[in-house]
Amino acid sequence: MPIDLNKLSEETTAAVPAVYVPTFFDKKLTGRGSKSSAGLLSADRDPIHIAPDARTSVNNSWCRKKTYINGTTTTTEIPLYTLPKKARNLIEICEKPKTGTVTIGTSKHVPTETLSLSMEINTIIIEDTSIPQKYQAGNPTKKRTVTTNYRIRWYDTTDSANNQHICSTAQAKYPQTVNTYHDMYSDNPLYDINEEVKTLTGNWNIDNQAILDFIGNYSLYDEVCRVSEVWQTTIDQDLDALFFAVKDSLQNISDPTWDKLDHYVQQALIETVQYIMTYNIPLNLYKNIYGSLTQHLLFLTQRLCRYNLNLLLSDTLNNLNNNKGQIPSFTPPDPAIALPPGVQALSREQYQAVTSTEPLILVQAGAGTGKSTLILGRIAYLTACGVNPADITVLSFTNAAADHIAEKTPLVHSMTIARMIHEIYSANFDGHELSSLDTIINSLEIYYPDVMAKSDPILQTFRKKLIGLIRNDPNGFTEMNNFIEEHYDDVIGILDKIHQTSLELEIIICYQKISTFVEPASVASKYLIIDEVQDNSVFEFVYMLKYIEKHKESLFIVGDSSQTLFEF
Repeated sequence: MPIDLNKLSEETTAAVPAVYVPTFFDKKLTGRGSKSSAGLLSADRDPIHIAPDARTSVNNSWCRKKTYINGTTTTTEIPLYTLPKKARNLIEICEKPKTGTVTIGTSKHVPTETLSLSMEINTIIIEDTSIPQKYQAGNPTKKRTVTTNYRIRWYDTTDSANNQHICSTAQAKYPQTVNTYHDMYSDNPLYDINEEVKTLTGNWNIDNQAILDFIGNYSLYDEVCRVSEVWQTTIDQDLDALFFAVKDSLQNISDPTWDKLDHYVQQALIETVQYIMTYNIPLNLYKNIYGSLTQHLLFLTQRLCRYNLNLLLSDTLNNLNNNKGQIPSFTPPDPAIALPPGVQALSREQYQAVTSTEPLILVQAGAGTGKSTLILGRIAYLTACGVNPADITVLSFTNAAADHIAEKTPLVHSMTIARMIHEIYSANFDGHELSSLDTIINSLEIYYPDVMAKSDPILQTFRKKLIGLIRNDPNGFTEMNNFIEEHYDDVIGILDKIHQTSLELEIIICYQKISTFVEPASVASKYLIIDEVQDNSVFEFVYMLKYIEKHKESLFIVGDSSQTLFEF
């Protein structure tokens, strides 16, 4: 159905607190790890309580976070590892155990050599099955099965300096005290460890009690909490190790390029930067990840940033910061001239923000702190400095906020970001009615019935990407952005035929053609002010930062920066 820009939702985006709890990964991961704890993560699900003969055929060494329905069963797959399997294989020489190791044996031939192992949670699979009524007969109406897959790593103390697979520079940056010689995945750790031990007794004196104590003291809840903390505090170190390992493997390649990389390495890098979008990593860690990428693999930065919105944002911010000197400043008013009353009445902190001459300004302002007053004060100050009000644009999240600014300052451009992008889009395309994504998918099936039936790759992929946007997939926008970049003419041809577009497609297309699109006078400005910054999407910020870089505009952002997915 058509979309009316004057009836956009007033809902705001809730912040995700950085708390090291299991629900960081999924709201189903409730419980406190004790025997009396209600919820999924009770002590009863610790690995020591898995039945000795419990086996499963589910292979969970690598999966994406997803929920799907098969008959009466709803399955939720929750990966907890920080790096996909291909990436882990690339950095095995640099990777250290995420949990403490336990020594389980000594060599029968070299008394100083020891055998150790560590264990970390790989994935958690939750299967909720509804019991048909005819089978209930007093039994529960639902059945829940939880399968935890563990990654078990075996080590010995063989001198890694004699291992030819470990290059000298990797040892220098990531010195190791243990050498991984075996990696295994298990849904029943105690059983599989004991099975593995049977093959080692010829060369090792095994301490079976140490193994039993290790598994007996292993808390599923505590480990999920620990991994939650890793995702929110130190995941950048894992990415640094990966980028370093790839760089180290290129030492003998002169002038390395993307095409000179092994296909396996290419896929590992792409999978990794896409995968880390699964959960909300704090942006300061993205800043570190971006720094590691540019330090080790500068020639791959732009390509890899295309696969992760937050890295694309970091790259855009970096480019903007490098060009900050090209943004024109303005001359403060003569001190002898009285400032407008709206500026004089501001608090000391508000006054400092409003009168700053920095070209890029972020003002931390939570709910009820007078954001509208601050913005009106900024407009008054710019006007006092001689800025033409017609050169000022204020972008708000809702139409109500935009109308409020327009009412107070009628000479200033005031609109929502969606309205601004729609006006730019409409200036370049005729006859595209603004519709929902669902309507566009239905239109594809109406306008292209024969082609859709024949599984046309372009149309089918476009439909798949649209569904990803509807589902709010972590990589939905980046995948659609990359698809449109690679098939721009095909996508525009499709939209021309169905006579429709959407807010999501408009901003991606405007981003793709930001350097060439015609822009109407209604959006032209030299000073851009963005209100309620925490309510806008990451891609909207990527676009707006690209926009001000193009026009060399001054930027003044107001909002609760603790809730935003960017930083200055």
